[in-house]
Amino acid sequence: MSENGDGVPVSADPDTISLQLGDLLPDSAGNIVIEYDGGNLAVELMTDQSVVEHGVAVEAVDANGGDLSGMAYFAFGGGITVYFPTDISVHIVPPVA
Repeated sequence: MSENGDGVPVSADPDTISLQLGDLLPDSAGNIVIEYDGGNLAVELMTDQSVVEHGVAVEAVDANGGDLSGMAYFAFGGGITVYFPTDISVHIVPPVA
């Protein structure tokens, strides 16, 4: 643990959130975009869908024409693609029974 400029301890460990893929609403193109404004974030994305492709988008837009180029992504067998900034750690995990 380190301190910020105010002498307040700051953890180097990421904040972790768990999201169910089925609870997230894709746009009309089947895209979901995870956005985060800085800090250390880890996302557990729970789904039983298989990942059919992953990487960093070279050229991509959302249903409204927003530029998704340069964002990391996971494309799932059900047709949904999740985009997220490359500095976010995303882990695909099976849903909790």
